[in-house]
Amino acid sequence: MKNIIFFLLICSSTFAQTFVQTQLDMRIPTGGTPYLTATIFVAKNFKESKWGISAFTLTIPNRWAEAYAGPTFAPNSTWRFGCSVGGEMYSSKPRIAPSIVRFGKRSFTALFTEHGLNDAKNYWYSLQYLARTDKTLQLGFRAQRFYGVGPQVAVQIGNSKLILHPAYETEKKIFQPTVFWQYNW
Repeated sequence: MKNIIFFLLICSSTFAQTFVQTQLDMRIPTGGTPYLTATIFVAKNFKESKWGISAFTLTIPNRWAEAYAGPTFAPNSTWRFGCSVGGEMYSSKPRIAPSIVRFGKRSFTALFTEHGLNDAKNYWYSLQYLARTDKTLQLGFRAQRFYGVGPQVAVQIGNSKLILHPAYETEKKIFQPTVFWQYNW
């Protein structure tokens, strides 16, 4: 996994106008031990094209990791569609990760999914919505497997964004607030 992260960082620094976002989040499950997740997302549009490429890696240190890469298509500045292929620890089967993102003038909506091939129980989803109320504050909603369902509040601080997500995790039936920190390079 360290090699994949290093590869993504090298690739992202090679291309001009490449979007790179890092994210750390801390989940705080009721009655459990808090734990950290680290994510790197890299996206590059091909020059004068609606097509691009993206790559994503996530790790929970000393527990679990995954990585994906694939094409993206943006018919205009509002919509972006993607379909990546990758894998995760503890599974030899490939996974597919389709996505739809809408960039509004004052809002952001995204649906990300992951599916293990030939394994109906091996799936993940994240549905997010954030609406900008002013230059620094965004309010919205998030439903994300393993994190939970609930409101989210985001504060923009320069290139960073701090997101608070007080969530109810529907599978474990516990309150699991999460704090996200994102940085756009």
